[in-house]
Parts: sequence; structure tokens; C-alpha cells
Amino acid sequence: MLWSAVPTLADDGGASVRAPGENAANAAVPSRSVRVIRPAAGLEALAEDVARDLRRRLGGTVSVGEAAPEILEAVPTDHVGLAATEDGYRIALGLPGGQTVSEEVPDEGGSARETARVLSLVIENLGSEPAQPIAAAPARSGYTYLEYPRTRVERQLASPTLYFGLNIGYSPTRRSAIVAPGAGFGLCVGHNCLVLEAQLSLLADHAESNDGTLSYRFVNIGLRGQFRPYVNGRVSLGPTIGLLVRNGQVGLEGTDVRDIATSLAFRGTVEFAYRIGGAFEWVVEAGVDLSVSRATWLRARETVFLEDRWTPFMVTAIRLRPDLS
Repeated sequence: MLWSAVPTLADDGGASVRAPGENAANAAVPSRSVRVIRPAAGLEALAEDVARDLRRRLGGTVSVGEAAPEILEAVPTDHVGLAATEDGYRIALGLPGGQTVSEEVPDEGGSARETARVLSLVIENLGSEPAQPIAAAPARSGYTYLEYPRTRVERQLASPTLYFGLNIGYSPTRRSAIVAPGAGFGLCVGHNCLVLEAQLSLLADHAESNDGTLSYRFVNIGLRGQFRPYVNGRVSLGPTIGLLVRNGQVGLEGTDVRDIATSLAFRGTVEFAYRIGGAFEWVVEAGVDLSVSRATWLRARETVFLEDRWTPFMVTAIRLRPDLS
């Protein structure tokens, strides 16, 4: 049984009826009457038979009115809407306060008189159902509450990256090979990363002084931004730029004379990377170190620079760079 709120006419009272099949002990108390039956197109004759049966059993005046509204539940108070369905009929009774009660009645395939009798009994039963209470409207205030759907703002968080690699290359300015294992840790947003890295030079640089040959072995510690504007499947290409601090030990070969030498440089490179599989990628990197403060060997009679102002280089490496996002 369905209830709906529809604007209707005023209530005219009710007739005392009893739902079919109920005994005197549990019969519903009648609370409304039926005055007009409003059939859908083609059901006018059936509506006349239903009205006649109701008048005969309940008394009063039950007539057949105009056609039922398109929305059957929109019938006024004490009006009954009657429409056909695929399996039978649908009845809607208008109630006071803008309510409607409706019910589906299957077609048992009987005669027109039997069908009219069944429909009249259903209408009588609907008329004896107690009405649902109407909730009072909340008091108005000076404020209007508007509820908007909450949309979650997706924030792009940085993900960590960790890699290990072996740089193998050559510096044409120093005329020396570069062999330096390295490691780096950083944070990435998308394909762009800020990395703190360190490289240990396994081969020493050499320079000549008045006292003999100097040997210089160092550790590079750098902070670089790695940008990859071009990424296509396994291939990526982009620039890197950052600061480089070089800290090492310089000594005069053949003696026990040792000293500490440090330098500060800007490093800029162009990096090509090809992901071999899993976390491994092959990297080719070409760039230049611009020394702001060069490492030196200082003695009373001379000053020897252990590195050039500009140092171009090119390295290739197998890099372990797992995606830890």
C-alpha cells in the first residue's frame, strides 16, 4: 500500500464500513467516505458497476465523475482513481491533508460483475484504513541552510626515491677517466625530483707542482633538481641543475705530506635515461661543472689549482632507481 502527498479538496466525513474478511473484533474503524469514482479512458462501464455495488452495500451517493488525472494519486479527497495496469487494475483513494492511499488489484479473469464486486470491496477496505499522521512543518528561522556536496581536493604529494649507480666517464679538460659509485635519496613530484647525492671517485686526479706530482682523491656531495619534461614509455629526457661540494685529500706522491682540499661548484647536465626493466635504468649524462671556489694546493712558493674553472664531462651509468611511491 502506497502513500503520497497531493493537493486535494476538503474532507466531508466518513461512512462506517468493514474491510472484507475481517471479523467484528479486528475490523478497522471507518474514517472516510467515497463520493466519486474517476475512471481512466475505457473503464467507464466498469466504474458504473463499481459505484452501483458500493451504493447497494454502503448506501450514500457514489457517482462516476470525470476521467482520472494522469497521475492517479492526484485525485481529490474522497475521490477514487481507477486505471488499468498490465496485470489488472490500480486504485487510488484521496485522503484529507493531501494524502493518497493506493493498491494494485490483479485481474482474476472473472465476469464484469465479479470484477466490479472485487474492486468495490478493495475500495471499501481502503476507506477503512486509518490515515497517516501529517508531520507539522518546522518553524522558519532567519537563516537558510544550503548543503553542497563535499568534493575532496586531490593533493599531489611527494614520493620518495632511492637509487644507486656507477658513473663511468671521461673529463677532456683533466684528461682523466671518471669511475665513481654513487647513491642518492630524494623526493619526487610526478617525474621531477630533488635529490641529495654522493659520489666517491675511485681514480685520483693528478697535478704537477714544483715539489713533484700531486694526487687528489675526493668525494662529491651534491643537491640537484632533476627534471624530466619528456617521458615516453621507458625513455625520459631532461635537464638537471644543482650545487656540488667536493671534499678530498691531496698528497705529494712519494712522501707523507697530506692536506685537505675542498671546492664549491655549480653542476648542470642533460640526462637521457632508458628503463631497462623493473627498477633499473641506463643513464647517459653530459654536463659541466663550474667551480666557484676551486680546490688548491697552497705552499709558500706556489699555489696549484687541483681542478679547472670549467670541467665538461660525460658519464654513463646503470642506475637502480626504484619507485617507492
